[in-house]
Amino acid sequence: MKTLGVSRVRQQRLRSKLMATVAVAVVVLFVRDGDAESPVRTTAEQLLQKYQNALVHVEATVQVKMELVEGPPEIGEAVAAQPPREQSTSTDGVIVDAAGIIAVPLAGIDPTRLTQEGINLGPAKIALKGSITSVKVIDGDGSELEARVALEDAQRGIVLLKLSDSPDEPMTFVAVAADQQAPQPFAQMLMLERLSVRLGNDPIVSLCRFVQQLPGPVRLYDMSGTVNGVGFVVFDVEEKFQGMGVIPLRKGAAGDVPLMLLPPHELAPLIEKVKSSE
Repeated sequence: MKTLGVSRVRQQRLRSKLMATVAVAVVVLFVRDGDAESPVRTTAEQLLQKYQNALVHVEATVQVKMELVEGPPEIGEAVAAQPPREQSTSTDGVIVDAAGIIAVPLAGIDPTRLTQEGINLGPAKIALKGSITSVKVIDGDGSELEARVALEDAQRGIVLLKLSDSPDEPMTFVAVAADQQAPQPFAQMLMLERLSVRLGNDPIVSLCRFVQQLPGPVRLYDMSGTVNGVGFVVFDVEEKFQGMGVIPLRKGAAGDVPLMLLPPHELAPLIEKVKSSE
């Protein structure tokens, strides 16, 4: 991958300033007319200005192979004879370290993980097994950066990527605090994500609420609000990062895969593990 030259960096900075202006306009859509002094509106504007460049899209190529979980031997032979096929996937992600570590939901980058225990197809149960073969990160101005899988945690439903080449300068990132406390029940929060590339790749913000912290082994957050998919990030009204939208994968939970918020105290140790392995 080629590194970005000085002129390219300047162009990106100019684009970032323009996007910040656009972001403010987008926030207006979520606040009542005449409520210009709304604390929530002010927080939303500040969050987008600070972190929009940390919001990215991730595209991957996954090699998919069918496997027989249960069923007649003749069906197993037919399944085994099927060659692997490639599938393109895309999901949202967030930069969580200035050196280019990106957090993405595992179910978003490799949807086959939702079928690991098999799908009932008549007399047989078939599973899809995926292997990620290539990854690229699309940042806020549309630049494509190659990356690789650095860590995967199915219970937490998360994958951490590392850019293949070090960035020319520190990247905008969301700091993930290991000691961040859970919000109060039904506290208002703000959800940040990007529209799809086809819809302009613009950053947007919407409102949601914390509901409760769920018991272990992985302590996840339940939340209410309308979401477009996994990979969004959530902040409280004090602008503290509260988590990322994931689908945790559990054995024996086929068909029961609710979207949850992976809190910072579960994500931070994984980031440190990747940093210490470099």
